[in-house]
Amino acid sequence: MLSKVRFSAVNTLRNQMLVAQASRTYLSDLGLDSAAISVREEEGSKAGAVDLWKAHTEKKDGLVLKTNDEIEEYVVSIVKDYFRTTKKASVNLDSAFADHGLDSLDAIELVIRVEDDLGYMIEAENLEKFKKPRHFVNFIKQMEAYKEEFNSLPNGGEKYSFKVEEVFPGLPKIGH
Repeated sequence: MLSKVRFSAVNTLRNQMLVAQASRTYLSDLGLDSAAISVREEEGSKAGAVDLWKAHTEKKDGLVLKTNDEIEEYVVSIVKDYFRTTKKASVNLDSAFADHGLDSLDAIELVIRVEDDLGYMIEAENLEKFKKPRHFVNFIKQMEAYKEEFNSLPNGGEKYSFKVEEVFPGLPKIGH
């Protein structure tokens, strides 16, 4: 009985050592172990993670589509790459999302992807109009034409900010 307990304790200790060793390997592969961190601190990073994040958020257009072919390829590729799309090989510009197993919520997720990739802001009233990839193509063409003519987007590239004080001027402040 005592030998079984010792054997069990040895196996438990061995398993813990393997897990600890595996996690150390994982951290070193990612460059998060203490040695890699100290080397980075000594060298001084040129662009830290915060700087990269700020550059990404300040960038107005992450992706620039100029030609009609680029726009069409982009739209078809995001629809084909979307994880819920069925019959991916037959997706074309004029196929309805419903024919490929996508519903209105999936179309909204595709709209969000376009907004994030291209820096557009699509009004909520227009969300129901996106039923085919062609609708995305037409929207992107119009936005690119507007951007080229006026050197800005229709919304000025700014997101809407909700200020409670402006909407409800007499509301007492809580917690401040």
